[in-house]
Amino acid sequence: DEPEDYGIILEFMKEEFKDTLAQGEFRIALDFLVSLKKTYQSSKTGKAWAQPLLRKLFFDIATPQVLEVVKEVLPSLDKQRIDQVEYFKKLFLCLPPVAITALAPMLIENLSGSLKRHLMEIIETLARKDSNPLEQLLEGPEEDLVKKLVCILGHIDGEKPIQILIRMTHHSSGWVRLEALKALERRNKNMIEELFHLINDPVLIIRRMMWNHLEQYKNEKTGNLILDYLQQKKIVYRDDQQILNSFKTLGCCNTLSSAPFLGQNLLGQGWDFGRERSLRRQAAAIALFELNTQEAQDILKKASRSLFPNVRSAYLNPLKVHK
Repeated sequence: DEPEDYGIILEFMKEEFKDTLAQGEFRIALDFLVSLKKTYQSSKTGKAWAQPLLRKLFFDIATPQVLEVVKEVLPSLDKQRIDQVEYFKKLFLCLPPVAITALAPMLIENLSGSLKRHLMEIIETLARKDSNPLEQLLEGPEEDLVKKLVCILGHIDGEKPIQILIRMTHHSSGWVRLEALKALERRNKNMIEELFHLINDPVLIIRRMMWNHLEQYKNEKTGNLILDYLQQKKIVYRDDQQILNSFKTLGCCNTLSSAPFLGQNLLGQGWDFGRERSLRRQAAAIALFELNTQEAQDILKKASRSLFPNVRSAYLNPLKVHK
């Protein structure tokens, strides 16, 4: 009848709940949780101070201080009856999203693949209600855990998950950046400006994925970003494919202001036979063929009549493809 006594009883119940989890008795723990929810939702007590205490208990039992005991019994859970696994899932789906803080680190424990999938499904469902606990864990040092959480986040709809994923494309880990990019790619949404920095990513597969993303959204805005990228000499990884992708995609974007720049790269410094210069000259010719405007055709005609054989050669190579 008094808040102090009520609080003492609830503290005792919290410890009992923890002991039940430690023994792997998930059905009993689930029954307790269902009963707790019914008590909270009912107005039978008639005591205004009871609900805040019950609400506190409901969140306290979802903290790592209570749930961490589950880690010891999880490895043996797969060896038990299927219904025990179902009780485990139902129990944790009844908890508030703060439980993610305790559950997520279990993903990097030595557990079976099926049990990890169950954990990921639970975390995903809880994060749909509130992604803040998951977001906080993304700042942690465990690369493997962060990668898994980014994967989970990728299956949650909404603008906030998108913004978090974009932020994770700046993560120090290449694996995390790759997972974030994969998740964003599945959205089928134009995020060229937000992701453009990835064309200079040190991981080759990320750069290639980014160029594929650019190919899906060939428009003037994309072209202007690439044009600035080339004009300001922002290429960091100067491999052949990076240079060819840059020029070819620029030509496909129908950016009219790009013609003078492409013409300069094709016709200028004809005496320079350097490898990169030759590659840029050929890439510019490809871009001009893709652009296919009157200005572009005039530049290509000049290249075909150039006194420099390497300029004429740069014109002839893509010509064979476009015939």
